[in-house]
Amino acid sequence: MTLPLAILGGFYFVQISDIHIGGFTPVHVPGKTILDLAAEDIRKLGAPIEFVLATGDLTNSSKDEEFERYKRGASSFGVPVYNCIGRHDCLAPDSPSLPLFLFGKTPWRRHLGPTYYSFDHKGVHFVVLDPYIRDHSGRVTLKIPPKQMDWLKTDLERAKGKPIIVAMHPPLWRDPKTGKFFEPWDQKSASELLSLLRGHKVIACLSGYFHMSDEWKVDGIRVITCGALAGYRWRGKPFLTWPVYRVFRYQGERLWSFTRELFNDFHVRVVRVGDTAIVLPRPTTRIPTVKGPTRIVVEAYSRKGRIKSVRFKVDEGPWRPLSLALRDLWDEWEGTLVPGEAMSGRHTLKVEAVTEDGESARDEIYIEIKGLSLASKGRKPRRSSPPRLIPSPSLGPPAPPSSLPS
Repeated sequence: MTLPLAILGGFYFVQISDIHIGGFTPVHVPGKTILDLAAEDIRKLGAPIEFVLATGDLTNSSKDEEFERYKRGASSFGVPVYNCIGRHDCLAPDSPSLPLFLFGKTPWRRHLGPTYYSFDHKGVHFVVLDPYIRDHSGRVTLKIPPKQMDWLKTDLERAKGKPIIVAMHPPLWRDPKTGKFFEPWDQKSASELLSLLRGHKVIACLSGYFHMSDEWKVDGIRVITCGALAGYRWRGKPFLTWPVYRVFRYQGERLWSFTRELFNDFHVRVVRVGDTAIVLPRPTTRIPTVKGPTRIVVEAYSRKGRIKSVRFKVDEGPWRPLSLALRDLWDEWEGTLVPGEAMSGRHTLKVEAVTEDGESARDEIYIEIKGLSLASKGRKPRRSSPPRLIPSPSLGPPAPPSSLPS
């Protein structure tokens, strides 16, 4: 796949986020940091990764030694690394803990340079933003200050007509019920930023912040978030998730993305049901609604041999095959879920991938079927069991919280 990309002007890059150097310790490998392990894993992808985009919370408390550790680890990637500032990266450097009223960007500038800037790569214009400010009350809020907004308007105007990818730690997310951007976004500033971006050829906005791999659209702007490279120590609590990063393939003004789990050499997961993106890590996933024939997209990745087939079923119904839609560093398989006579209510969608050597991996999520019923036919609905976290066969059962690294 890499040769056609080189000919057609495409490229791969990687997004990492929420590393929290100095705070979380997701793995214990003597002499290696999580950045070293991520760099080793990226080199095994089998494609030329041209740069790394790190979308914030690179450190845990903005201390000089944390920035030094981050820089040493980031150098192991062997490619340019572009950094976004996060909330944990602008705390006072001498803070003994993490009191939220402390604020300062001096350590960041001393170690990593400007907090907002832009760069170009093979015809694509990348913009890195810094929305963190402290208001008059001392509260840290999200707002693009006037000086940065003026710079952004000028920068985007100079890039007029180019495809644009924006990166910042907090994503643009608006509550569909209230229409408001999530706190602590300043509503006027977020609206102004979104309006400005809509006037240009923005391919996507890439963020971290929530420690989840997710995707949605805000007024037509595609927003993609990356899970935490901090992994197990998700939001400071033991959690049965792998450290993750995202791989992107850009080509022809299109952007494909794949969430790579470190140490998991074979996995399959549902990534979209209809218009609903499925969140990773799994225990936090939203439940998609199915009202009729619905497209499902499944992502599969294997270092244990070529994936031969992927199939799906609802509850304990018959397995149905999915069709291969993309074969790249990862596979995407698609198909149509037709509820038919299935009753309304909650069900379990199950998928299974099988390699040419016969090894298999599975995933399960809930779905909610609406508007269909068997009651008129006098049949009893089948009860579905709750979805389970099913690990790669190479990893065995998930470790209990007590055995996770501290």
